[in-house]
Amino acid sequence: MLLNELYVGRIVWNKVRMAKDPTTGKRISRINAKEQHRITEAPQLRVIDDATWNAAQAIKLKRSHLGAPQSRAPRRPLSGLLRCGSCGGGMVSIGNHKGTARLQCGAHKESGSCTNSRKVNHDAIEAMYSRD
Repeated sequence: MLLNELYVGRIVWNKVRMAKDPTTGKRISRINAKEQHRITEAPQLRVIDDATWNAAQAIKLKRSHLGAPQSRAPRRPLSGLLRCGSCGGGMVSIGNHKGTARLQCGAHKESGSCTNSRKVNHDAIEAMYSRD
C-alpha cells in the first residue's frame, strides 16, 4: 500500500520487463530503470492527500534501514526457539485458553504427523526460562 502511487492519483507502468530464463524456460521479471517508467497523472483516482502520502513515505524510508530482524521482531522472547520433544518440529501458538496463550506442536496441529497433542501454557514456559 505504501508503494502504490495510485493513491495519490498517479498511474505508473513499465516498472518491470519479462525475460525468459534460458536454462529453465520460465519467465522472470526484471526491474526497469526509473527513466523507463511511464507516469500519467490521474487526479480522479486520488484517495489521499500529498501530506499523508509524504508522511507514509517517510515512515517507509525510516523502516527500510532497520533490516528484517528489527522490523519484524517476534512478539515473545522464545518465538521460533521452542521445539516439540517428540518430533523436533516447531511449537506454534494456538490461541488463548482462559486468557493465557498456549502452544502446541506445529506438525501435530497442521498435518497430524506428530503424535504429541499436548498443549502447554506459554507464560509458564517463559517463567521457567526466566528463572535461570
